[in-house]
Amino acid sequence: MDQYDVGIAIPGADPGSSPLILPTVPIVACSLRPQGIDALIGRDVLGRCLLSYNGATGAFTLAF
Repeated sequence: MDQYDVGIAIPGADPGSSPLILPTVPIVACSLRPQGIDALIGRDVLGRCLLSYNGATGAFTLAF
């Protein structure tokens, strides 16, 4: 698979709050669209966040 270095910015929830900015993250190209997946967030990104997932409702919260 092809690998690329990309920058990621996750905006804050409130206007004026600081985004999470990761200047360089290695990604691997793969086709997940047939499964309805736009992108996977790996542990390298999630390791800088707090992920709360409610499996019963399918809701999640990502805090940083």
